[in-house]
Amino acid sequence: HCSARATDGTQRKSDAYGSKKEYTFNLLSKAPRDRVLVFESAIDLLSYATILNANGGDYKHENLLSVSGIYAPSGSYENTKVPVSLTDFLSKNPGVKKIFLCYDNDDKGRRGAAALGYVLGGRYEVEFTPPPDGSKDYNDYLMNLINDKKREVKANEDNRKNDAR
Repeated sequence: HCSARATDGTQRKSDAYGSKKEYTFNLLSKAPRDRVLVFESAIDLLSYATILNANGGDYKHENLLSVSGIYAPSGSYENTKVPVSLTDFLSKNPGVKKIFLCYDNDDKGRRGAAALGYVLGGRYEVEFTPPPDGSKDYNDYLMNLINDKKREVKANEDNRKNDAR
């Protein structure tokens, strides 16, 4: 799967001609797991993996799946479309019991998660897991952590300089 995103500040998004959504970006566990963490985009998935590793975890022990965008219905949830990449993953991994929807912390992410929870809730335990601390998405959260660490390092350097005087 290949998607295109504008780099000129506009919100243009599209899928490349001939792309197949069942082949979206993923990092799969080396051993069978009963859960999958689902992200709106590959960058959020990679940001989560980076955070996990920085905190002593190992992304190789998780099923991480990007669905390359979400469908967030404005009305009834009955006709919600399950992303084809998630449907494909679940059919190939029948031991999965729990789905963590690591969608953006915005209206579209919340509506998309609620809709999938409604559609899949009878077969799976579905949980909306937005990034902590009010960040918009997992990449935003990672950038906040990096910036916090930079400020901490700078403050420590400033304190050492002041102590040396």
